[in-house]
Amino acid sequence: MPQPHPKVSTWPIKAALLCWVLLIGLCGALLTAQYLAQQSKLDQTYRHNLRSNQQKLDYYIQLFRQQTHQRLISLRGQITSQHSSDQSSIANSERWWRNQQQEPLSAIEWLDHQGKARWQKGLKNSTYQQQWFQQNARFDQYKATIVCRDNRCEELSVLPLTHNNQYLGEIRARRTIDTLLHEVSLATELGIALLDAQLHPGIGWQASFYTPRELTQQQLIPLGDPTLLKSLTRQPQALSQITGSDSVWSLLSFPANYVQSLHLIARQTPSPIAIDLGARLKLNIGLCLLASTIIALIIWWLTTSFSRRILFYSELSPLLSSGKYQLVRERLGPLKDTRLLEDFSTLNESFNTLSYQLESADNAVEVRNQEMERLSLFDSLSGLPNRHLFQYEIQNDLRELRQHDREGIVAVLLMDLDKFKRINDSLGHQLGDQILEKMGNRLKGNIRSLGMVARLGGDEFAILLRSVKRVNQLDKICQKVLELVNKPLQLEDTTLVISCSIGVSVASVGDTYHDALKHAEIAMYKAKDSGGNGYRLFNAEMASELDLNLSLEGEIRRGFSEQEYTLYLQPKVNMQGTIKGFESLVRWDHPDRGILPPGEFIPAMENMGFISELDNWVLEASCRQLKVLEPLYPDLSIAVNISSTHFTEETFLTFLQSCLTKYPIDPSKLELEITETLLMENMGAGRAVIDKIKLMGVRIAIDDFGTGYSSLSYLKRLPVDTLKIDREFIKDIPDSESDMQISSVIIFLAKQLNFCVVAEGVETSEQLVFLKASQCDLAQGFYFSKPIPAHKAILMLESERIDLSEQRLV
Repeated sequence: MPQPHPKVSTWPIKAALLCWVLLIGLCGALLTAQYLAQQSKLDQTYRHNLRSNQQKLDYYIQLFRQQTHQRLISLRGQITSQHSSDQSSIANSERWWRNQQQEPLSAIEWLDHQGKARWQKGLKNSTYQQQWFQQNARFDQYKATIVCRDNRCEELSVLPLTHNNQYLGEIRARRTIDTLLHEVSLATELGIALLDAQLHPGIGWQASFYTPRELTQQQLIPLGDPTLLKSLTRQPQALSQITGSDSVWSLLSFPANYVQSLHLIARQTPSPIAIDLGARLKLNIGLCLLASTIIALIIWWLTTSFSRRILFYSELSPLLSSGKYQLVRERLGPLKDTRLLEDFSTLNESFNTLSYQLESADNAVEVRNQEMERLSLFDSLSGLPNRHLFQYEIQNDLRELRQHDREGIVAVLLMDLDKFKRINDSLGHQLGDQILEKMGNRLKGNIRSLGMVARLGGDEFAILLRSVKRVNQLDKICQKVLELVNKPLQLEDTTLVISCSIGVSVASVGDTYHDALKHAEIAMYKAKDSGGNGYRLFNAEMASELDLNLSLEGEIRRGFSEQEYTLYLQPKVNMQGTIKGFESLVRWDHPDRGILPPGEFIPAMENMGFISELDNWVLEASCRQLKVLEPLYPDLSIAVNISSTHFTEETFLTFLQSCLTKYPIDPSKLELEITETLLMENMGAGRAVIDKIKLMGVRIAIDDFGTGYSSLSYLKRLPVDTLKIDREFIKDIPDSESDMQISSVIIFLAKQLNFCVVAEGVETSEQLVFLKASQCDLAQGFYFSKPIPAHKAILMLESERIDLSEQRLV
């Protein structure tokens, strides 16, 4: 059938090529495995032949040596039989020399006990031969070796002449080893050569060969490499890449007690199995390539039709995405599928149906676009412009300011409702949304003439001031906004008075949208830090302070990563002078400023959001310290302060449980201190967290009791274990009668509720006498001890002693 489109995809070629590569790889793996298995068998055969040839060499060397030995013994008999007459001994030696029937010796020499030659035949010994004879002179037994020089190898042997254990001289003989090599070659059916390979001091490795007629020096010189010789001692090898021949070479060693530097290089013609192995490998490789190519071509042919149809459908997708639905249906109309492509008919119908569905969806989307655009630029709750539209308008005003097309200034007023979270939590989110809606309508109805009013998110509103010509007008505008927000707000049956904090920034020519909004935000937080219900104008000092805060933030982060924070402990003492526990404190071992007290960095951590991380660090360090102290002082407890923001976070309970699991301690010896203010601000959430902590077995203490709202009802309802009297009620005792009465009442009340009472800030003996008389349980303060590093706690406990007269801890 005619193809719907002339273009052809390249994926059939890629598929065929991939299939071809995979088939080649599979065949290669199978052929390699088969070749390695056959090669292993062949190697085993070569190694077996090596052992057999080595045994034959050992036999013929031993036989050769025995022949020489027997000849010299025979000559010694001729010499010593008539040793009283030297002439007769020489005559016998001459007869012995003429009567040799086997291979004659190259040379023979008879020396007397003084080393003088009495009789000799053959060539005179060379220097290196003479050296060997001299080294083995005057031995009491037969000695023999083989020495090669100038392509000639001879056996050197010496036999001592003795009579009645008296040394009379010696016989020296030289014999060519051609017979030995010939017999070994016949027995092993190998081409052989004699290798003399020695490591000479100052010269290095040297190898020389004695070659018979069938081997040449040129063939053997590459075999003199030391690494190659070591490999030949382990296994025969075909060294065609070195020797230019496919022969198999092996190394046969002479017996160590005979000569150490000589070896036999043996060349064996390749086995028919090895030749056949290589030929079959080449044939199989050729068949594999041919079969893989044929299969790849078949796959290419089969996938070409499918690829054309798939390419056709892929070209329809851009038409659908561009909305050309009628053109898609026109192109699908004339298609007719063959039996091979009949499965594509369902896909044709799907594309046709999809074109109608997308066309219908496009119509619906077009109707909703306007609504979506409105939602993307305006806040759904208040109807005011949202952050996106506000950003767009500021960018336009800044562009006009840079182009000098705008009169006046570009100012951004950012306001945030004070304590709106508390209002939201107490009244509910539904009423909170009504407050935001009414506040947005109030701002839009009264300040529209000043500029654009927007809601950026949450309880944050912004005004782009466009009618302001001078900076000194901003104070009046901010006062007007404050008064507008402070007007009572009627909400169902409740009348609320809400305040806000305002920050204002005036953009310069080089500022961006982010700069203008960030500066206004910095000024707004400055107004919040001042107590709220006010406004601040951004200035350079705020920017410098921000830089300092950023620098401090970096130092705080480094403090955590470099472990610069240190755990300190302050003892809590009973009225008898015994340490019953500690309160965990933290110090910052700053590398530049030294040891910093918590007052210099904890407020910054609270503002920057690091207080939860610091709480976790102190809590884990306290659990670890309690694990160390518990075996020695099982009744000792440690109290840990938890910040109000961290206490109600969901992750706090998870981290507390992980600490109790990591450091298996008695949880009743761990006490968590929370402030009275935290409980009163959010009693419901605080009570839920306390109940879960009590289920873990951990104790709860109310810190700074008396400084907050001080409601007796919450004390009765909360499962609290300890009350801590704030130092404000202790420091003026005994001078302040009112403080003494308040402290006495708190102690009495705690006793009635079965709470443990701890007095903080005890610094004088008069304060301690009063607390003891009031039946206070525990006290802590500088009167007993300043906070100490945690590692010194054991030293303090072991040296604990209270002088009751002085009331000092020493």
